[in-house]
Amino acid sequence: MKELITADRSETASYCDSDRQTKELLNLAVLHWENTPLSKKYIQEALKAAPESLEVAIAAYRYFFYKQEYNLALQAAEKIVNRITKLENLPSDWQQLKLILINKQNDACIRLYVNAYVASGFILTKLKKFNNAYQIFTRVHEIDNLNEFGAKTMLDILNNSDNDEQEYN
Repeated sequence: MKELITADRSETASYCDSDRQTKELLNLAVLHWENTPLSKKYIQEALKAAPESLEVAIAAYRYFFYKQEYNLALQAAEKIVNRITKLENLPSDWQQLKLILINKQNDACIRLYVNAYVASGFILTKLKKFNNAYQIFTRVHEIDNLNEFGAKTMLDILNNSDNDEQEYN
């Protein structure tokens, strides 16, 4: 698995790490998109068949986000973050992690990590867990001077909205 991601650190790194049967489950979910109970069943089967797959976790995140099943989308986003943390042996301490994220910001795997982390912040906002979302966006803003991941925009929205009339900074 790690070889798929780290063997070639160019922009063509691949996250397609699923076997044929799992890819078929994902395809069936797409084919049956309009039938939510059936498409959800295929996504859940793919998650069970390939619990360590980034490809499946990304597909599950997208599926659950667009189906507005935000708790399940959050689980998928967190799974992506946790999987990459393990693959890249990332530290849990933010100050140490921040340096790695800054220094490896063009690495495809690190960009996926940051995207998934920001995605979890978006979902936390949808779930009205504003303090948790604010912490994520603040951290990402520290490493993202160009606002490529939208953290500054989300901080501005949180600070200028009346989410329970609460200030986060």
